[in-house]
Amino acid sequence: MRWATLVALAIALAGCGEDTHRPDEVIVFAAASLTDALVDITAAFEKAHPSQRLVLNVGATSLMARQIEQGAPADVFLSANESWMDLLIARHRIQGVTHALVGNRLVIAGALDASPINSLELIQHFRYIALADPSHVPAGLYAKEALECIGLWKAVEPKTIPMLDVRTALLSVTTGAAEIAIVYASDLRATRRARVLLEWPAACAPEIRYSAARVHGAPNPNGAEAFLAFVTDSSRIPVWEHHGFVAPNP
Repeated sequence: MRWATLVALAIALAGCGEDTHRPDEVIVFAAASLTDALVDITAAFEKAHPSQRLVLNVGATSLMARQIEQGAPADVFLSANESWMDLLIARHRIQGVTHALVGNRLVIAGALDASPINSLELIQHFRYIALADPSHVPAGLYAKEALECIGLWKAVEPKTIPMLDVRTALLSVTTGAAEIAIVYASDLRATRRARVLLEWPAACAPEIRYSAARVHGAPNPNGAEAFLAFVTDSSRIPVWEHHGFVAPNP
């Protein structure tokens, strides 16, 4: 069983050195929150398609989208929100249609020894609250939207610590840099050093939708189409659910 290669972000940038893309590689740029599920899906894909080798480049959706916009070689883009996918469509960097992938939920996470939070009103009393950068990273944008919905964004904003991506926000809780973090429910499946302190109430829960699409000018168009068909197939739902995601809304 071959596992995905996690490519350093720097070498994915367009114009950085010689193009070493191999014809059997399917290069996937994906939101950081999808990392663990994609490792499992990669193993299954490569078993089903032994002539293809999946290469993952994971990070903040915004960073992945900007790299693709600037011409980084990529076959498939997996986005954590529709806005960044729409930007690439507007820049003519997406080929064909986009596909619904999975959904997710927001939670408040804390250290293993932290007490549960009984009310969202209480989060404004914490001094350090980590979240993905709400200026451009989907998890942070969703968190800001949810906090605005309950009328707490103005009170909480001065206490927030904007992070590179949602996984870094969760890491800040496990290292003690922040008291709580607003992250995806799926992120808690990736660590044993943090726990859910509060589920976000449905009344103010943003609709979190991941989508997938082939990149225009994909170096491996056949591999891209094969992976898109594989990753969006309904038979993959149990894998996503195992990693804390939910089936996409119709």
